[in-house]
Amino acid sequence: MGNYQATDGLRIRDIVDARIESATGILVFDRVPARIVVRPGLSKMGHTYFFFLGPEAIGYLDGYMRARVAAGERLTADSALITLTPERLGLYRETGK
Repeated sequence: MGNYQATDGLRIRDIVDARIESATGILVFDRVPARIVVRPGLSKMGHTYFFFLGPEAIGYLDGYMRARVAAGERLTADSALITLTPERLGLYRETGK
């Protein structure tokens, strides 16, 4: 989802059933399954729609988000849901894959 240059995509704010805990900066899920809203600009048809992440997917996403925080990233509502590390982003641009 998003554009081909990966400058847009799902953001943390798109997870309706999650929030960033102010004390720890960790993403906390308030409900399982968690609903994620896809904004019209990300939808092929230009419509808003939603989907759910179940317990297994939330476990993977939680681990990924905790690793980002542990690496020093400060999560905000506008943070990308999935992002490339700077090292991987450089590799991606060099090879064109």
